[in-house]
Amino acid sequence: MNKPSLSVSLLAVVAAAVVATALAATAVHAQTVITFNDLGARTGSTAGTHMPSSYAGFRWTTTDWYYMTNPAAPGNTFLALGGTGTFILSQTGADFYFDGADFWSRRGLDAAGRFYFVLYKDGVTVYNGMNDKNGRQDFTGVPTRFTPNYTGPVDGIAIVFTQGGRDWNHLAMDNLRIRPIATVPTLSLAPIATAEEHSPLTTLMSFASATFMGLTPNATEAGLFQ
Repeated sequence: MNKPSLSVSLLAVVAAAVVATALAATAVHAQTVITFNDLGARTGSTAGTHMPSSYAGFRWTTTDWYYMTNPAAPGNTFLALGGTGTFILSQTGADFYFDGADFWSRRGLDAAGRFYFVLYKDGVTVYNGMNDKNGRQDFTGVPTRFTPNYTGPVDGIAIVFTQGGRDWNHLAMDNLRIRPIATVPTLSLAPIATAEEHSPLTTLMSFASATFMGLTPNATEAGLFQ
């Protein structure tokens, strides 16, 4: 068997790097900030307008979230609660990373309260802030970003309240931050054929792909070093 030439070896490295780069690119999760501004100003009562049943990839039908605006800033839409129903679920069931949101009190006086995040995945609670000594979220009249003490994938978000549960009636939320989890495509590896059936570069790419995926094809049989 002849030894591989330098050019063939270099091409093998390049091909493997291309495969690795393609896989790494699919694993990047860009953060999405849901501002709610496209919902526009509130309509109807001064309590705001109930969220649409489907919005921004979530189901809102059974929640008590209402969108509203302040007269001083009609272009800035935010959410407020009309009750304690806070649970939102991924519309398709797809997982995502929850990076928190901005919360504050709508009260002029006694503008302080607390809440806890509860996170779900596939119908199972994966994080309950009430069981976490650092899970309490204390909010004031100043919009502040709060994040749960949990970094794993989820498909549902809820907020719960204690001390009688009355803090829901002055809590506001905006700028919901999530990172959708992209599906990493599976490489389809064609059978490694002889040099007569494929060009050297095509065969080389198949060999590099298989090597990257943890397979150990025979380089001579692949037609690389004949």
